Amino acid sequence: MNLLDELFGTVGVVFWVGVGFLILFIILWVNSRRQFAWPSVQGVIEKSGLARSSTGEPGSAQAWKAKLQYSYVVNKRTYRGSRIRLGIIKALHFKVTAAAIAARYPEGKKVRVYYHPEKPRTALLEPGQGGRISLMIAILCFVLFSVAIYARWKKFDYEKRQQAKAARVVDEKDK
Repeated sequence: MNLLDELFGTVGVVFWVGVGFLILFIILWVNSRRQFAWPSVQGVIEKSGLARSSTGEPGSAQAWKAKLQYSYVVNKRTYRGSRIRLGIIKALHFKVTAAAIAARYPEGKKVRVYYHPEKPRTALLEPGQGGRISLMIAILCFVLFSVAIYARWKKFDYEKRQQAKAARVVDEKDK
């Protein structure tokens, strides 16, 4: 077995996909932890409701998200935001879940708005929530690494048995 087969064979691909997810996990986890250090100000919910989206295929399931707009003031400048949390997934909620999120933020409610210290336009209401997605990615990494290691071990075990079998055949021919 040559090095290219090891690195880019099926087992190698599973391993490298796992490495990619591990890197994504680290980035998301670090970013979610940094959000706790962001300064915060008081803001007001201006709009609150639900938005629907789909994959675009006929008959596809609908995804829902809470659609908010809030305003906040940083250094005497008014900003408007719509992010509840930062993350890679925008809308993968059931309607009931999205409605529960929107219900936490009714119009007129005063809220704590966390904003990026260097880019006040980037703001959110729930810092550190990327940690849940990070945990799911970490579990996926563990599964992918486990599959890759198990597959490599099984392949190694199979090759050792084949070599032992070939050696027995050669020994029997010599006798």
